[in-house]
Amino acid sequence: MTGCGGSPPRDPGVYSQSTHYEDDAQDDPMRFFTESMVRETIRDGEDCDRVEAGPGRLRRRKTFDGVDAVLVLPEHEPLIITGWTEVSDFTTALRSSRWTQEQIRTIQAFQNYEHKKSPQHPSG
Repeated sequence: MTGCGGSPPRDPGVYSQSTHYEDDAQDDPMRFFTESMVRETIRDGEDCDRVEAGPGRLRRRKTFDGVDAVLVLPEHEPLIITGWTEVSDFTTALRSSRWTQEQIRTIQAFQNYEHKKSPQHPSG
């Protein structure tokens, strides 16, 4: 992503976690993160969505059998601000042994709820 700011480190071992991530996102049963997914996303994910992530931040995303793990990271600091999962390919996710139908429905419900809260998608 040349010309788009910095890129956070790719070494999962150097990362710390924000209070929000530790207290809210990490243990949220609607997010379906595993430590392995977080490490792989840091190491191998694609940097994207700098505008939506906020000034000085980006989203790093990696797909796991039709579901994306998304982490919000500062451009120049090894810190996990927040993270969540999104269904990126419903058919692949359903065919995968990684995800149950209930997990896929829960991830989609979380996505729909969060999108309704954002300024681009007013909820009423």
